Amino acid sequence: MKSILIVLEQLNIGGVETYVYNQTKIFIEQGHNVIILAKKGTYYKRLKKLGAKVINHEFPLLYNIDFKSSNIIEKIIKKYNVTEVHINQYPCILSTLPACIKLGIPYVAYVHSIIFDVFNWFINTFPVYKDLFNIYFSNAYKIVTITEETKRKHSELFKINSNKYIVLNNSLDLHTFMCKNIVKDIKKFLIMGRFAEEKMLGIKNAIEFFATYKKTSNNVKLLFLGDGPCYNKIIELLDEYKIKDYEMLGFTDDVVSYIEKSDIVIGVDRCILEAIGMKRFAIISGYNGFKGLVTKNNIKIASSENFSGNNLPDTSYQETMDYLKNIKDYKKFLNFNYKFIQKNLDIRNNLYLINDIININYKNLYEEIEIIYNNYNTKKTSNFKKIISKFLK
Repeated sequence: MKSILIVLEQLNIGGVETYVYNQTKIFIEQGHNVIILAKKGTYYKRLKKLGAKVINHEFPLLYNIDFKSSNIIEKIIKKYNVTEVHINQYPCILSTLPACIKLGIPYVAYVHSIIFDVFNWFINTFPVYKDLFNIYFSNAYKIVTITEETKRKHSELFKINSNKYIVLNNSLDLHTFMCKNIVKDIKKFLIMGRFAEEKMLGIKNAIEFFATYKKTSNNVKLLFLGDGPCYNKIIELLDEYKIKDYEMLGFTDDVVSYIEKSDIVIGVDRCILEAIGMKRFAIISGYNGFKGLVTKNNIKIASSENFSGNNLPDTSYQETMDYLKNIKDYKKFLNFNYKFIQKNLDIRNNLYLINDIININYKNLYEEIEIIYNNYNTKKTSNFKKIISKFLK
């Protein structure tokens, strides 16, 4: 039995949070002790019910290393005899990385996103990350990415040997995502996820598609599951397209029941995977264009890019509507997609644990962390290139 510490920003609705919930469930089923460190949120009670030790802890974005928080994490690692740490999000690096390095605890670094501008944003906004990203990824026991393309780009960006990576496509606990009823008619459309700026083009596409579909069928309703900073922008779009048959459902940890009450899910990434797992029609709204319905003709290629649609051609709303209307057997269509993820994307076959017993020697790495901290404490941010040049040669 292992004692595993999993850190992430918060426990509200989102792709990373859902992944951690499913991951934790399987780890506990396998007999491992799981400690979750994150800001308390929607998934808090459900994770505790699974048997995980859930500790409320905030990971604020700061301009320097957070040694105060790091000391707390050190105590948690010692108290629960943690043997490995799984780090899911970049704000957690500021405090979790120093703790792991100081105590010689191996950690697994997750790259959940396929949007690479995120690294530039962190570096430009919080320059200390230019140091920390290099140290963090170079010294991770393994780096987990969700696609082969993400692995390739990440390896090139940080100049890390491909042997350090493992690719684990986003997966489901299909024992949880089980649907009791089948789609008989297309009446309820569901958009779910974070209402964040990077998702807004896809959400706009989804709203436009619904507005187009509604012209041919009045008895339809649009549901939104989630929340975020772009909530008001979505309301404005709904007003612009004169959509009144909608409902804002907010955050929930019971995603399954809401998918089951819908007929079509429109979104990207994990939302599409979950829709297929619930035998619902899944439409990829896309990050850079509308990609349309997931079918037997594109599910394999779509899954290889985490159902983001980034490797699919754009399609029109009308083409998607025509395809839907020409499906004669809903059950057969949806079962084909389900069987694909049952074979390829069952989380029980897509988890990573450090199998060997190891003692990590981080040499003088903790001293480097302290030097970085002192430099950013005493120098102006505008001089950061000079400060960190010795570490980037």
